[in-house]
Amino acid sequence: MIGGYLKLLRPFNLIIAGASFFVSFVLAGKFPPLKDFLLSFGVVLFFAGGGYVINDFADIETDRVAHPSRPIPRGEADRNRSLLFGLTLFALGAIFAFSLKPLPRLIALFVFVLLLLYDFYLKDLPLIGNIAVALSASVLFLFGGALVGRLGALIYPAVFAFLYHLGRELVKDVEDVAGDRESGRFTLPLLWGEDRTLKLAGVIYLFLVLLTPIPYLAGVYNLRYFLIVFLGVDLPLLFVIWRFFTEFPDRNLKKVDLFLKVDMIVALFALYEGGLV
Repeated sequence: MIGGYLKLLRPFNLIIAGASFFVSFVLAGKFPPLKDFLLSFGVVLFFAGGGYVINDFADIETDRVAHPSRPIPRGEADRNRSLLFGLTLFALGAIFAFSLKPLPRLIALFVFVLLLLYDFYLKDLPLIGNIAVALSASVLFLFGGALVGRLGALIYPAVFAFLYHLGRELVKDVEDVAGDRESGRFTLPLLWGEDRTLKLAGVIYLFLVLLTPIPYLAGVYNLRYFLIVFLGVDLPLLFVIWRFFTEFPDRNLKKVDLFLKVDMIVALFALYEGGLV
């Protein structure tokens, strides 16, 4: 039973969130005092974990069709207890956030409110819900920058993260379209069509590819960043974009989503290298 609740936390995603937070300090060129680091790291993990748990609570009808192997549909976790678990994680994150300086505290509480709004209201609004998720993910970098007083140094990764997550959220909506249709949820693919939604994701990723060289050209990040991001992120994304704009009857969206998740690790590594002297 405990294993089911641990699965709700999506450990791999938590590792990505923690790594992103660490990279934000590398890019800022400064680490916070140990106390602030531990408190803020707790905020990141508690808010991210709480968001995943409550998302699964709210998505039960969709998941019964689109993701029946998730803990709540499988009966590995009780739905009501999952809600209590998620709210407890959120409460712990909020307590930790109130121990931080004003600006990072404000950013953390903004994410807290945004995640709650998403889970209980915004996710049923086409595109707006996707933007909310992408925003909550991208603000993670600004949170790290605010902790060390170097918010401006994290603008590039925040913009990149927003675009990357926005495209991926649209792909996930197309992947979940059958479950969303049955549960009565109104997402962009149901409003606009699956092909047009994937093409919008392709346009977003193309825009991202065009933006990624800018920090190198501006002298902000080093050559290692450019080489890794070009070979390991941009070229794979161009392949994904091509798939989205061609009329394949089966685009293997589960594989595409997994590919995008793995490519996120490469992108983080590129940023990490770019922040090193």
